[in-house]
Amino acid sequence: MNQKISRILNYKQNQNYSQEVINPKKTKFNIKRMGLLIGGIILLLGVSFTTYSLITKAPFISASSQSSKISRKIDIYKTYTYNLKTKEGNDAGQLVLNVTNAEKTDIVMVKGEAIKAPTGKIFLAINIEWDNKSSQSLNVDTINYFRYLSPEDKLYAPAFYNENVSVSPISVRNDKLAFVVLENQKDIKIQIGELRGTKEIVELKFNE
Repeated sequence: MNQKISRILNYKQNQNYSQEVINPKKTKFNIKRMGLLIGGIILLLGVSFTTYSLITKAPFISASSQSSKISRKIDIYKTYTYNLKTKEGNDAGQLVLNVTNAEKTDIVMVKGEAIKAPTGKIFLAINIEWDNKSSQSLNVDTINYFRYLSPEDKLYAPAFYNENVSVSPISVRNDKLAFVVLENQKDIKIQIGELRGTKEIVELKFNE
């Protein structure tokens, strides 16, 4: 896009230069037009960037009301406490993970777009809370704390999740992630824990 803008500006500059040689009286008028053009482009870029930021920072995933296969929610209510570290290895603060519930659905909303599960599959959506006990903002990658354990004992990362979740000081932030699982699977195992820390296998039993 920068190249396209550059070509527009170069064209206008060259055009103004030619007009200046032919008719000096129009120079000020053309400079004003060029200024308006540049201002319009800058405004357009600003609006586009703001719109992009709002979209990318919005909660990315939610269960869809369009779904025809939403199961009842299974309460989990598991709590884990993690002491986060900085890149330098220093203590960043304490973050509590509350895993509240889970549900199966054939459609999830990702940034406003409905995503349907593949044939024979369904989404397992898990609702969680990040509770920041510290006096500074903490960032966490939700994907690093959850794995789906398949019937073949293979571990799979979430298919949908929020990247680099920022949790404000002394506050709770709701979050959500989703796995792709077998549609007829009633007993589902989820592994929860830090990549290099203690992990727990949580069993979810859907009886629908």
